[in-house]
Amino acid sequence: MTDTTFHSLNDEERLDALGVAATRSGIQAYLIEKDIWVVRTLSALFAAPFGRDLTFKGGTSLSKAYKAIDRFSEDIDITYDIEALAPGKEPKADAASLTRNQAKKLSDDVLELLKSWVNDTAVQALHVGLSKAGVEAQLEVDKDCVYVGYEPLFRSSGNFVQPRVKVDFGARSTGEPHRDFQIHCDAANWVQDVSFPTATAQVMLAERTFWEKATAVHVFCKKNRLSGDRQSRHWYDLVAGHR
Repeated sequence: MTDTTFHSLNDEERLDALGVAATRSGIQAYLIEKDIWVVRTLSALFAAPFGRDLTFKGGTSLSKAYKAIDRFSEDIDITYDIEALAPGKEPKADAASLTRNQAKKLSDDVLELLKSWVNDTAVQALHVGLSKAGVEAQLEVDKDCVYVGYEPLFRSSGNFVQPRVKVDFGARSTGEPHRDFQIHCDAANWVQDVSFPTATAQVMLAERTFWEKATAVHVFCKKNRLSGDRQSRHWYDLVAGHR
C-alpha cells in the first residue's frame, strides 16, 4: 500500500491510519489529523502563483521546519512580501524619521491592501489548491485571516483545539531572511504504508522568528498585557529555542 495517498482512503481507512499514528506516537489522533490539514493548507498556499512572495514564520514554522520546539502549534503565520503587495511602501532606512501619524497611515494603508488581497486572491487560491488535492474545506475570511474548516474524523474532548486551521497573514516586511523547506505531516513518521501531504515552503530563518517573538514578549511586558494562556507560547518558544 506504499503508493496509497491518505486523501484517497475512505473514512474507515483514514480512521485506522490516524489510530495507528496515535498509538505509536502517544499523540492524540485529532492533533495528528489537524497537522495534516496544516500541511495541506501550506501546500495550497505555496503552490499558488504568488507562492514565492510568501514566507512561513511563527511557532508552527519552528516546529514543522526546524524541529526547534516540542509543542503542537496549530496556527499558520504567513508574511506576504510588502514589496509585492505595496510597491514603494516597503520599510526604508529613514523610517524612524516618520511622525507617529505618518507611520500609522502607512501601516493602515498596507493593512487595507492586505485585507483586500486576502479576500480577493488568497482565498481563491486556497480553494483551488485544496480542491486539486481532492479535499473539501469551508473557508472563512476575517480581516487579514483565513480559517480553513474541515469535517474532523476525530474530535477534541474540549473546545481548545478546533477543526479549522487559522492562516494569519501579515505584510510588514519582505519576510527575509528565509530558506526553502520540505514540510511533512507528523503522521508520516509512524505510518509508512500511506503517503501523506507535503509542502515546499519558503520559511523565515529561525533566528529571525525568535527575534520577533522576543520583541512581542517585550511589548507585552511594556504594555502590561500578560493575561491569556495563548501568550505563554511565546515564552515557551524562546526557552525551547535557547536550549
